[in-house]
Formats: sequence, C-alpha cells, structure tokens
Amino acid sequence: MNSFSRPQGRWGAAPRGGGVVETIRCGLFFFVLFLSILACAQPAASQAAAEYGKAASAAASAASQAKPAIVVASPSPTKKPGSKHLPQGLQPKELAEENRRAFLENAGEQPAVVLLRSEPGGAQVWMDGKVVGETPLLLVVAPGAHVVELRGARHSRARQGIILAPDEKKEVVLSLKTRYPSQVQLH
Repeated sequence: MNSFSRPQGRWGAAPRGGGVVETIRCGLFFFVLFLSILACAQPAASQAAAEYGKAASAAASAASQAKPAIVVASPSPTKKPGSKHLPQGLQPKELAEENRRAFLENAGEQPAVVLLRSEPGGAQVWMDGKVVGETPLLLVVAPGAHVVELRGARHSRARQGIILAPDEKKEVVLSLKTRYPSQVQLH
C-alpha cells in the first residue's frame, strides 16, 4: 500500500472516519429529507381543507333549500264524555288520580278492596298497565283478575297477578330488590 492510496474498508468502500465533513454531509442529508417530507405533507393538508370546504358548502346549500316544517296544533287535553282514553298532558300525580277514579267508577256494586304495600315503601304502583299511585295504597277495584306491578326508583320491578272476589279485602306486599346502591364505599 502506498502513501497516496486510501485504506480499503468493507466491500471496497472507504471506511467512515466520523470526520467533521462527513457529519455535516449526513446532517444536511437528513435536513433535506425532512424538508422534502414537509413539502409533500403540505399538499395533503391543503387537499383535506379543500374537501372539507366543499362538504361544508354542500351542507349549507342543502340546508338553505330545505322547506320549513309545518306544525299542526294538537287538540286540547279535554276528555270527551264516555271516552275510554285518558286526557293527554296530565302530570304523573294527576294521571294516577284519574286512573284511581276510573277503577273506582268501574268497581260495580260489590267492589273489592286491595291494600298494596312494598318493601321498601314509596314504589310506583301500576294496576292492569295503568299508574295508580305510590305505596302504601288502598285501591277499590272491580272483582276479577288483575295484574299489580311495583316499580322502585333504584329497585327492581315486582309483578304479581291477583284474583279478587266481590267484597273481598286483600293485602298485597311485594319486596323490591335494590338495583343501584345508595352509597359507594371506596377502599
């Protein structure tokens, strides 16, 4: 080997010595690569912005061409005489009171009386699919088969079928299991 020849490294290439010039070239290469990536990403962002603008413009155009909604007034919440349907627009307590009156009116000459209780108390009472109040509740109904359902705010529902004879007095007590705890303990 003479003094003018370069030392040969692996595969005949000059070994990397880690000199200042080589470091600058490498840094310059990565800087140019980074700028190239940024330059390529810019058109993609511009394309996304253009597509969004087109979609927003189309939506605004469709909204401006939409016809206004026509609102039809609903009939007043008055009850027709002899109607089996309850008035609309009643609050839950008013609706329960109306349903209790309907059960009393349809009870006949020999009504049955049922006392409905729940454990825990305060459950909403439904009789034959109609809300009638909260437990404890004394209800006058027509004799025959009925379905009682109790619904608690944080409790499971309980349902039971009952058969009442004329002039019968019956007490129904249903237990409701807790669905949601009232307190949470962290350990």
